[in-house]
Parts: sequence; C-alpha cells; structure tokens
Amino acid sequence: MSTIPNLKLGQHGCLEGTVFLSPWMGYASQEMRETNMVSDGHVTLFLGGMDEKDDNTVVTPDQIAAYEYAIQEAEHIQRVILDNLFVYYHNSEGIKAFRKGMELAAQFYGPPPEDAEPMLPDITGPEQFKSLIALLAVHIIKAGVEGQSKVVYRFASWDIEHSLDVIMLRDQVLHIGYVG
Repeated sequence: MSTIPNLKLGQHGCLEGTVFLSPWMGYASQEMRETNMVSDGHVTLFLGGMDEKDDNTVVTPDQIAAYEYAIQEAEHIQRVILDNLFVYYHNSEGIKAFRKGMELAAQFYGPPPEDAEPMLPDITGPEQFKSLIALLAVHIIKAGVEGQSKVVYRFASWDIEHSLDVIMLRDQVLHIGYVG
C-alpha cells in the first residue's frame, strides 16, 4: 500500500501537507488579486474527518485511494470541475442571488466606476475560469464510500468573501457551493 508523503499534524487537528497538481499551474493564485501571481500547481492538502472527535492522525486506505486517484487523474478531474463550474456559474440560485445583490448595491450606492473589473464577468467557456478561480486546498475526508474517500476542492472565486467548494467522489461532482 502506498502512503501520502510529507504529512504533519496541523493546527486544525487534520493531517496537512502539499500536493502538486500540474493542470492547475497557471491558474489564479490566492495572492493573485494583489500581485497577479499565478499558481505553480502546489496546493495545500488536508486529510481528516469533518468531526473534531475523529482520530485524524491515521490515514485510511480510502484516503490513500482518493489521493492516488486525484494525482493520476488530475487533468480529467480538472476538466470535470471546470465543466461543472461553468454550468453552476450560469444556472445556480446562488449566482442569481449574487447578481441580484450586485444590482441592489448599485441602486443603493450607485454604479461601480467604469474602469472597475466586473465581479461576475461574462464567461462563455470553462477555459475562462483560469484567471477567475484559484485552487486553495484539497481536503480528503476520512469517511469512505465504495473504497474511496470524498475529496473537497476548495477555490477562491469571483465572490471575494466566500470560498467555493466542489465535493467529488472520484470523477463525479456531488456538490458545488459557497463556504462562509
């Protein structure tokens, strides 16, 4: 059985490390808003349960399987994430509410300056997310399903106050939504 390299117990009670996901190279970085830096493909990795009572110092076989799949299928997973984010961006109730909030703010405060970057630019294809999202972390949760753990891909996104999670089991998107 393989292991996951360079893990240490982090301050949140989960095992932490980094993972290199080459398909995310060149995408926005967490610091992009201030510096225009792009990601080098290295992302924070968390392993552990979502419950503080869990023993998060032991890596399960399901987590190892999910880690190996995430590495081996990184390009395919990225395509699945981007395609699903594109649909979410155009069709979700959360985005519709965000747009409505922007309209109400403009009515109350006035329109933004003409040279301001749009918070929700017109996206016509998944490839345009490259400068709009930044992969912040990958969290492989402890509980397994069918021999593999769920993986949460956490992004900084167009909403600067909230991160956006994409929860997956292998290459199936289970949920997309904001985190508070």
